[in-house]
Amino acid sequence: MSAQAASFGTVETSIARTQPGEIIDIGFGYHGFITDGDFEFTRVETEFPGGVILRPSTKSATRINNELERHNGHINIGMDLDHAGYVFAQQSIMHSLHGESGLDREVVSPTAGQQRFAEQRVLTSVSQVRWEDIAFLDGEVTATASLSHRLERSKFEDPKPTLGATAIRDKFDDTSTALALRPETIQTLGDTIHRITGEVRLERDRLDPSGASSHDRLGASVSLRDQVLLFGDLLTIAPGVRFDWTDDTGSRLLPNIGLVLEPASWIAIKGNVDQSFRNPTFYDLFLPDRGFASGNPDLDPERALNYDIGVELKLPSRFAITNALIGASVFRSDVENSIIWVLVSPLKIRPINTDDAKIEGVELRASFDVGSFATLIANHTELRAVSEPDSVRLPGRPNRETHVRLEVGPPHLVKGVVEFQRIGSFTVSNGGSYTVPSRTSWNTSVALELCQVAGKLGADLHLRRLWLNVAIDNVGNVAIRDSLSFPQPGRSLRFGLEAQW
Repeated sequence: MSAQAASFGTVETSIARTQPGEIIDIGFGYHGFITDGDFEFTRVETEFPGGVILRPSTKSATRINNELERHNGHINIGMDLDHAGYVFAQQSIMHSLHGESGLDREVVSPTAGQQRFAEQRVLTSVSQVRWEDIAFLDGEVTATASLSHRLERSKFEDPKPTLGATAIRDKFDDTSTALALRPETIQTLGDTIHRITGEVRLERDRLDPSGASSHDRLGASVSLRDQVLLFGDLLTIAPGVRFDWTDDTGSRLLPNIGLVLEPASWIAIKGNVDQSFRNPTFYDLFLPDRGFASGNPDLDPERALNYDIGVELKLPSRFAITNALIGASVFRSDVENSIIWVLVSPLKIRPINTDDAKIEGVELRASFDVGSFATLIANHTELRAVSEPDSVRLPGRPNRETHVRLEVGPPHLVKGVVEFQRIGSFTVSNGGSYTVPSRTSWNTSVALELCQVAGKLGADLHLRRLWLNVAIDNVGNVAIRDSLSFPQPGRSLRFGLEAQW
């Protein structure tokens, strides 16, 4: 069980319990979250076509109508069928009520053009039944069968939109039902070991909006993948293929192959080539016009050919430094009809298909431990994502990212964490007319395990663990925007307790 309190009127609680039994296992959980969300943010300039720049009437504003209340509960039951496998059933329900602040793009407004009265209620239900470890052919083949159903019921209302528009009300049910069978077998042919996995999947999606026609999509897919071990553990090759069909876009064959070469225990070389396909979701296609956001029924599916190759080195221990790893990889994707949500006007976001795009870059990563008291993890990515033939930057893709995380403290007693993040500039509109500048932010936290502290003082709290934690996010209070230019919180403080027994 845990409870946290944080800046901007934020309170978060959760409880979870699992109870294994001789035949039946039971688990349940609850998570609650509530916040006022009324943080202050820095406003931005707007560049219109033709190079005209408008500056906001105020340098900063307060996020209004940003309240959120969310409750999420789940229960699961499992039964061991002995040699017939294991049956697992789970039901999760989430309900949320939150204000829809929208964008801050109306430069002449002291409220930053935010939606003052818009709100959305969402009820989400996810049900699943799984039958695991089903044995066939005297145990040579095992499989997992699953049946799942998801329902998202959304209701949106804005009685007084900005700019004097008429009241907006919509509601829809978005459902998805899937039946899947995933077999697996391990076979030895001569000196070669094959781990063969597959999946057969049937799926039906349906959208029932108010005041409009329903939309259905039927889909089926069959996939097969073989993980082949050659020359002991020297070389692993993983060829695969997926056949995918939907009744609205037809069929396609998507091959892929990966490999891992380990000529020595301290080095691994990895590579992958695959084709991918993504249908626009019903949310992308048919989201009702909510003033600041709408779907796009004219979207085409996204296709891509992806490549990557990299190397990972395990360095020998020196002095107190152990588990040292360094790695580097290069990657590239050639994308057709990339689907991206962008600003299509100063007051609206919408998904679009970009021109053919090229996404390529380099990723560097490193990690090591210092004794049992410190761990450092770092990665850096250089990215070039442009649409062709004019090499215009793709929206929402930073040109570089750096993440560094340092954890210090004796295990199971104290944990101090410092995180550094550097995000390069990125555009949020197609064509690059509006760019979010680069930013650097820091987070820090410290946690203390009170049971061990009490034990050192001769007391017993009768708990397995009791963690007290305090954290400061965005220590420098820098202006942060997401990939669609929605403002994010500045400096915030949170503290909490987490108990296990």
